[in-house]
Amino acid sequence: MGITKIAENKKNAQRTWEYTNSAREAWSNIIEEYKKLYPNAKVLLPSYIGWSANEGSGIFDSVKNAGVDFEFYSLDKYLNTDISDLKNKVKSNENCLVLLVHYFGFIDDKYSEIVEWLNQEKTYYIEDCAHAWLTDLIGGKCGRNGKYAFYSLHKILPLSKGGLLVSNQIEEAVENLNPFVSLNYDLLNIYNKRRSNYQYLVKILKDIDGIE
Repeated sequence: MGITKIAENKKNAQRTWEYTNSAREAWSNIIEEYKKLYPNAKVLLPSYIGWSANEGSGIFDSVKNAGVDFEFYSLDKYLNTDISDLKNKVKSNENCLVLLVHYFGFIDDKYSEIVEWLNQEKTYYIEDCAHAWLTDLIGGKCGRNGKYAFYSLHKILPLSKGGLLVSNQIEEAVENLNPFVSLNYDLLNIYNKRRSNYQYLVKILKDIDGIE
């Protein structure tokens, strides 16, 4: 895994896949590689970070353990990015690494605008698709713009552990690993069932006061 600062045109990029024990491990590997390129770089994180007593934080623990500086950019109450705040943070932090998180498999309302601007600014950014593997795989709606994306398999499939680190870089002489060689699951059926479960819950909850 190698890192360059400026993102190449993704049009003809060959995605490469690497298994990891978890999405957290994939994210940690990315940070360690970036530290080699910019030892004093800062990581820009979204202001909503999940944490549990059992697992800690898959996002923040990797940043803390790497010993890198960090700063938060603002989100609204729907977990969409405050683009103005993100732009200000990027412009005031040279050589920063931006983490975009696709919370619960949903895509930011301004996702296209965000990645277009980050690409124009030649800003290094990563996509956290821990909950959004099927959103990428089936719909192709996320995970394909950042230099890297990472995924959690055990949050989607009946596995005790497992993650994927995906590179969207143009890398010659690198084998494109098939991430499904040992995953004997009907992923399209899983995707459709998860969608139908969500739609069912939305339907029965929509008329309850206080829930939006």
